[in-house]
Amino acid sequence: MNKPAPLLVPALVLGAVFAAVPAHAQDETDVAAVADLIDTRIAAILDEHEIPGGAAVLVVDGEPVLTEAYGEAVVGGAPFATDTAYYTGSVAKLFTTAASLQLVDEGALDLDADVNDYLDFDVPDTFPGDPVTLRHLLTHTSGFEDRILGWGRWAPEDMPSLADFAAQEQPERLREPGTLIAYNNYDMVLAGVLIEEASGQSYEDVLSERLFTPLGMDDTRVVREEPAKGADAAEGYRYADGQVVTAGRIAPGTAAGPGVLSTADDLSRFMAALAQRDPILGEGVAEQMTTRQFGSDDRMPGIGFSLQEFAGPGDGVWFKAGDLPGFHTALAVVPDRGISVHVAFNGAGESAAATSFAAEELVRDVLAALGALPEPQAFEPVEDDLDRYTGEYVSIRTASSDFTELARVVAPVTVETADGGLTTTGLSSDPAAGEQRWVPVGDGLFQEQGGTATIAFTDYGILLSSVDPAVSFAPVPWYNGALLHQVGLGAGGLILAAGFLALSATAVVRLVRRAPRRPVLRSLNAWSSWLTGAAALAVLGLLMSVVSDANLLLQQVVTGSPGLTATMWAALAAVGLAAVNLVLYAAAAAKRQWSMWPAVGQGLMVAGGAAFSVVLIALNLAVL
Repeated sequence: MNKPAPLLVPALVLGAVFAAVPAHAQDETDVAAVADLIDTRIAAILDEHEIPGGAAVLVVDGEPVLTEAYGEAVVGGAPFATDTAYYTGSVAKLFTTAASLQLVDEGALDLDADVNDYLDFDVPDTFPGDPVTLRHLLTHTSGFEDRILGWGRWAPEDMPSLADFAAQEQPERLREPGTLIAYNNYDMVLAGVLIEEASGQSYEDVLSERLFTPLGMDDTRVVREEPAKGADAAEGYRYADGQVVTAGRIAPGTAAGPGVLSTADDLSRFMAALAQRDPILGEGVAEQMTTRQFGSDDRMPGIGFSLQEFAGPGDGVWFKAGDLPGFHTALAVVPDRGISVHVAFNGAGESAAATSFAAEELVRDVLAALGALPEPQAFEPVEDDLDRYTGEYVSIRTASSDFTELARVVAPVTVETADGGLTTTGLSSDPAAGEQRWVPVGDGLFQEQGGTATIAFTDYGILLSSVDPAVSFAPVPWYNGALLHQVGLGAGGLILAAGFLALSATAVVRLVRRAPRRPVLRSLNAWSSWLTGAAALAVLGLLMSVVSDANLLLQQVVTGSPGLTATMWAALAAVGLAAVNLVLYAAAAAKRQWSMWPAVGQGLMVAGGAAFSVVLIALNLAVL
């Protein structure tokens, strides 16, 4: 939807602040033209992606020069305004980080101390001699599994405290800390608990006292139930033949981002302080957040404290995105230029991934128009042993203990050789992107053909991408590959479905003809095969309905749903029935009750059930 105010208004307002902007900024770019770019692009995004509204903030030389709102905060109701509150998602992790670093500066927290020194519950000593520290939490190098299943399932009156939630929902430690960047929401939940323990105050009070009040962010707050929508706050939507209200924005783990609301006006103040490295954020806090703290490869972008490098190592451009059902935000800051840009949308459109990509691309284009992006490095192609890089990879963020592991089977990351280089699928943040081609430029480093992105392979075979330095990709062994799982699920399901139909038809024929009864074991085996086929059909049908709407699925991962629960019950039933079927088939064979063709048919049902069950178990679909 288009912004109701004329595009000339922001330009006139900008004229009033030009006197306060140093001359070099005006020489390098026309700020008013950049504001016009933002207006035009956001109007196009709202229209193209079916998003109700949004907001944008632009800071140049440490001064907010554009704070604007667009479209509707509530469909058919209140317009989006610069003081309309919206969910920031993971952008709120920057608040958690700043408060943590303030407490470090005061000596109340130690970046390198074992988190167990502060907690009332224990983080297991999974890797003796390598405890998790606050430094690991703020750089996403803790090694925890990223598991958010059911985080938003509570009613407000039943919601546990931040500390109780952290104790109840503690994920498994999968890697030694400080070895790889792997974005993890639990890291920030635990950082929030450390803030509470070190300060003796609630997380909400710490942020209000140390950040929101000093910065004048009067409309920024942490909530544990949905606020009133309209003039006070925006509603979030997904598009499905019309705008549909989303859920799952509230959870006990507020320090990771859910339940945190801010406004364009308030974020302009926070961004200006961050861009200016203002000590009001805490002495040296902004400098630490925008200094590279960890990188898996010196040639690739790394991470500061919560902020990640946007273009390349040492480029001085820092980025943070936030996503909750129905809300998508993106923020970038260039401290050396005093530049910061932020965009937010209160809709996922038809594809949350496409909306997130559109927000990131707008931020990138604004930075480019301001001359804030470095020139891409020029590489010379070299020869390399390409075969050692080929195969299938999986994001280390992918949970391995719940059904969301299904994502790696549906959309695998693949690397293959072609024409003296590599081709990949599944690496781009653009959901519309297909195959990408990469040219070898030396020692496991590749540059995108016709682009500026790079990928690198570490000595341990880990794949890194400049598109998102907070994600690493590990090679997948052949026996756990997506194709094998797809074949097992597809072939097994097809056999069971065909058997179900054949057994149904056979039963009708036998009933009409009044055929004599079969031996007991054979009869029981026929029934168990029929039920296994019915359960498999139920699993496939429910699974297809669940994954058909990616936006809804994202919400349901957080909140749960009857459809997901039914899918898992059906999967559990299919596995159990397949096991019973195997036992009955073997027992009938031992009693020599089979003739040739019935034995072949029932044997296929047993094999199909086994293949189907193995995949369901491997993908955690048969677990409640």
